[in-house]
Amino acid sequence: MRFYASHGCYAVEQRVGGRFEVDLSYTYDVSAVLNSDMVEDAVNYLDVYALVAAQMSVTSRTVEHVAKRIMSVLFDTYGVITSIEIVLRKITPPLGGDIASVGVTLSASRKFF
Repeated sequence: MRFYASHGCYAVEQRVGGRFEVDLSYTYDVSAVLNSDMVEDAVNYLDVYALVAAQMSVTSRTVEHVAKRIMSVLFDTYGVITSIEIVLRKITPPLGGDIASVGVTLSASRKFF
């Protein structure tokens, strides 16, 4: 998922914004949807995208904090999700060099939330 958002520790990053990428994986018991073929029995990825987009629109100083918020909202919204891995990258950060991206990878299972 790609977003334009206002995350960063510098005021100019929060004012001007920048590009971010989010890679998200989650696990859950899929037995209900395998048998029913009903979207209502799945973790609907369109809804997941909307939840991620909402969190990306909330300004934060660190990508770690944004990633944690995304994980929290997904665990809170979908009781069937058992684990999540998220990679959140800031594209071409203002570090004064030729850097494609910087980011963080977080993973957690429900027992930690």
